[in-house]
Amino acid sequence: MHPPHAPAPAAAAPARPLVSFLRFAALGGTTGILSSLAVPLLATVVPWAAANAIVTAVTTVLSTELHARITFTTGRSVRPHEHAHSAATATAAYLATSIATWILHLLHPAASTFTEQTVYLTASALTGIARFLLLRHRTFATRPSGITGPAAHRTPAPAAAAARPLNARIGHDTAGPRLPPRRSAALPFPAISSTPTALPAGRAPPFFSRGDSSARRRVNPPITVNLERSTSARPHAVPAGGGPLQAHPLVVLEPVNQARGPTMCDRSRVTVGVLGSYGGRNVGDEAILTAMLDRIRAGRPDARVVVFSRRPEHSRRIHPDVEAVGWEGVCREQISEHLRRLTVLVLGGGGILYDTEARRYLRLARTAQHLGVPVFTYAVGAGPLTDEADCTWIRATLSEAAEVTVRDEESKLVLEEAGLSRPVTVTADPALLLEPGGSGARLLRAEAVPRGPLLVGMSVREPGRAAEHLDEEGYHQLLAGVGDFLVHRLGARIVFVPMERDDIRHAHAVVSHMADADHCTVLHGDYGPQQVLDITAQLDLAIGMRLHFLIFAALAGIPLLPLPYAGKVFDFAQQIGAPALRGVVRETAGLLLAEVDRLWDERLARTAHMAARTAAMRTRSAQTADRLLAYLDRTAPAPSTGAATRTGPGAGPAATAAAPATG
Repeated sequence: MHPPHAPAPAAAAPARPLVSFLRFAALGGTTGILSSLAVPLLATVVPWAAANAIVTAVTTVLSTELHARITFTTGRSVRPHEHAHSAATATAAYLATSIATWILHLLHPAASTFTEQTVYLTASALTGIARFLLLRHRTFATRPSGITGPAAHRTPAPAAAAARPLNARIGHDTAGPRLPPRRSAALPFPAISSTPTALPAGRAPPFFSRGDSSARRRVNPPITVNLERSTSARPHAVPAGGGPLQAHPLVVLEPVNQARGPTMCDRSRVTVGVLGSYGGRNVGDEAILTAMLDRIRAGRPDARVVVFSRRPEHSRRIHPDVEAVGWEGVCREQISEHLRRLTVLVLGGGGILYDTEARRYLRLARTAQHLGVPVFTYAVGAGPLTDEADCTWIRATLSEAAEVTVRDEESKLVLEEAGLSRPVTVTADPALLLEPGGSGARLLRAEAVPRGPLLVGMSVREPGRAAEHLDEEGYHQLLAGVGDFLVHRLGARIVFVPMERDDIRHAHAVVSHMADADHCTVLHGDYGPQQVLDITAQLDLAIGMRLHFLIFAALAGIPLLPLPYAGKVFDFAQQIGAPALRGVVRETAGLLLAEVDRLWDERLARTAHMAARTAAMRTRSAQTADRLLAYLDRTAPAPSTGAATRTGPGAGPAATAAAPATG
């Protein structure tokens, strides 16, 4: 039996403009903050404009319902034409924010997340004010009669109905017109039940909850709400007929906050990512990685290492105790899963910052920064850098790096000329920390290199800048003349040491032009950096173009003659006091042979001088590792058992690097 109905009260008075605006700002600010968090996260898997559109559509429907009930106190759900009006204003807001962010990216391609959010929120605030005025004075405008919306024609309900809670009046009525049952409101929480269920004090229905690593669907238990309508009931009849509405579970799609980086569980162990030209079958790059891994293991044995490799299978074979991850040709979403696990991303070492190539590495480093992962630049080589796009990436990424170290003065100058204004520390190539071993003689025997004669190692590659005025055949003939001179002058055997697989082709081309080709051996083994260093230690003289072949010769303590093909080789020659030729040209072939002859005659004095300078460079090289380990100790302290192994820069593993290598 139902109690008698009472006449419906007057329509709810619209809120004052200031009150409405404050409510609008509070609700709009809340959805705006959620949008600003959701857009950049969704933009990692879809284009920015699409992400903006999707988030705008979802928040528009939600905010329209909330504004109708709370901001403008209509006391009812939103009608289709009102949704259309609101969607039109949201579309205009979407276009305004998209154009604003597009202009930002056009002017600053590598803008930071903070700058993106500032522009996005500013545009949202301006369009929000315009939306408020349109919604108040057009979409939810109060009619002159005081009745909101097109419900003035409806039959007034008995007065008794207004005196009871709204949820108690949803059912069968004996008086008033018979209308089909419908939901009372399209709230952002489950439908209303006839049995009120109170929420815990201070608790609100959960709309979103953060996931650890990826979005997932979560089903909440039904939530029922008791809405009292004592003085603000609508001025038309309450729908009659039907039983109480059934509550339905709320399904929420959890957003992913990618900027949070690794979760606390992921950070329970230090994870160091290493990004460089690794996996490319270049002995020099692998030497850098080997030295770096040795220092990290010695200083932080608790650390896990993830190597971003061009060929992961090759890196796993050379370094079986590290995780190798491919990054070339991998989408941003997939590589971000690996980046989120990192404590720090080490960029380098090696010469990776040059035209057209720098942006490839810096794009991945910038992605790590956007995910909250710091970037440590590890003794990189830079130059040439003349492309403005690459210079822009340099300025944007390295300006926010935890620390920037380069391997030579020329690289520092190149970065400064590219517009980088932050401090840059000059250290030395990480490969200088390697130590020669004892496997060289065995490896040479396996290559059928006879014992007895003097061994002169040569490292050749494509001509490049070393012989830019020569055709390739003329370049090979010139080096063949050097080889024949060494055979006749010293009775030596020439051993060609390839540092890349393509070096083998150039070595055979040189041998084909030699008169004494039978005194030559081209190594064909697939050697790692330690094996090539051990082979180099068995030589009596080294002449070459590859930087790390010359570094190996310096570590082995043998006289060397660089044939510079790039600034890095010339700079290294100057630092160790070796002859620094300005290139290889046919007109100066006699000077080249004279320099080879002088080097052999002065080998003892030059070797002693070079050993002292090499020791100083090794000390600077150790500083790079010490800086990285000190950074890890500050940001992710090691367990007490491991932290005591190093008490400061130069201690522990760095201390051993100060002594010169012996060969």
